[in-house]
Amino acid sequence: MRVSPKWLMVASGVSLCGGIVGLVLLMRADAEARAPVIISAPGGETITFEYDATGSHTFTSAERRLIEEITTQAFPDVRRVLPDLPKTLVLRVTGTDEKLVVSETGEGGSNNLPDIVNWSVNASRPEGVPGIARTYLRQLLFHELTHIARARTDGFGGQLRYHLMQEGLATAIERDYGGGPDPLWGQYPPAVSEWTEELLAMPKDTPRAPWFTKHADGRRWLGYKVGTYLVDRAAKASGKPVAELIAVPTDALIDLAVGTNTADAGK
Repeated sequence: MRVSPKWLMVASGVSLCGGIVGLVLLMRADAEARAPVIISAPGGETITFEYDATGSHTFTSAERRLIEEITTQAFPDVRRVLPDLPKTLVLRVTGTDEKLVVSETGEGGSNNLPDIVNWSVNASRPEGVPGIARTYLRQLLFHELTHIARARTDGFGGQLRYHLMQEGLATAIERDYGGGPDPLWGQYPPAVSEWTEELLAMPKDTPRAPWFTKHADGRRWLGYKVGTYLVDRAAKASGKPVAELIAVPTDALIDLAVGTNTADAGK
């Protein structure tokens, strides 16, 4: 069948218009994906959600709703445990690959003052974003927000013992109040007392790595486990719950745990 040139022009125009409309819709969807979501939590807290559009995964509406629901419910609970936290939280969510997350959980976190928590998740795992979020996001919020609360009272420090107590407190709070599975990095073996002596005897300017990842001798999360052990001992010695130790300075907290003055050790 022969088609009139006039109808070819009409068809081309319709196709062009359709392409433009489609492009506009895609651009609008991309803009919406990048736009922060701001939600007011039940306790008067304000939570801003930022989804990284440049990561390896574009979060679906259902995934976002789940992340926002878990966080909106958890943040007031964290602030009841740590009342000195600000009433604002920014959660930055990024899709990433397996090399940049904890292999056992499929996710990982970090934080920035004054109120930012970064959560990375490997969406390609069998459990997907929903399974990972339901299992670990609440606990991660307790862990990272403990760091923020601790930094607001004890400041920043570059010494190994400062990081021991930072991570020990965050892991113990995550374990005691997060309501999920016990964090692997807080499960210390009987040999932890020897590890504690080893780390506390080191010079104060000893670099943090590799004590908090994987040591050359195969031990993992050494600093986390020693820190959690020290926090548990300090809580037992003081008769106070872990949450009430957040403002105790690093050396005083270690002294409480080991029962001796360690301020001059490790020089």
